[in-house]
Amino acid sequence: MMIDLKRQIKNNFQDVVSDYVKHAKIQKIAANHLFNYLGNVKLPDGKIIDLGCGDMMHSLALADIFKRQVHAVDLIACNNEQENIIYHQHDFDNFKFDKQSCALVFSNMSIQWSFCLEKLFLNIASGLKRDGLFIFSLPISGTFDELHVSHRNQFYTIENVSEYLFKAGFRKMQYHQKKYILNFNNQLQALHSIKKTGAHTILKRHDESKKGLSSIGNIFITDKAQLSYVIATFCVAGIGWA
Repeated sequence: MMIDLKRQIKNNFQDVVSDYVKHAKIQKIAANHLFNYLGNVKLPDGKIIDLGCGDMMHSLALADIFKRQVHAVDLIACNNEQENIIYHQHDFDNFKFDKQSCALVFSNMSIQWSFCLEKLFLNIASGLKRDGLFIFSLPISGTFDELHVSHRNQFYTIENVSEYLFKAGFRKMQYHQKKYILNFNNQLQALHSIKKTGAHTILKRHDESKKGLSSIGNIFITDKAQLSYVIATFCVAGIGWA
């Protein structure tokens, strides 16, 4: 079951990779927040990792900002070789972080697809240098509240994420959350917007009897043609920061 879900996630994102950037409005906003965190940060020596890199747009930006190689990690296949980018086609849930080797772990709107976020944070904490940074964004609870609970994923709360970070050993962090509402001409267009960013895999259904999507009315719990996104961005310091 888990292997099938991973394959579905991979296929859904692979199908849209060429046009992803055209439709990823919220993802772009989240990425801008992450790059604002970086500001004039001076990283220690070490690897830069971009988890869930997609089309490597952010990997290229990181390589340009910090003038060093970036390790880009994603499930999808990528044949687009780029200077200063080392591509790893890999499931980030099982990615091997060399102990205290990373100056920066960056992830934009990806780690919500982890099958065990708590374990992933532990792995990142192990791989991050004591004076490194872990910067990421993800949609949290309140996202897609217009959809019936059986037709959307169960998103983490900000408290869940903070707790898992704390359990991993992180103590110094800052975060920001904000709600965005995208409006559409009709509800079908709203659903298509999710599919066009590859984000339509349901990880866990609340009611298996509702698998079939017989009508738009079964999916939405409102008459409005809109989708809500609640986005959290985190800047987390390595466990050696004072």
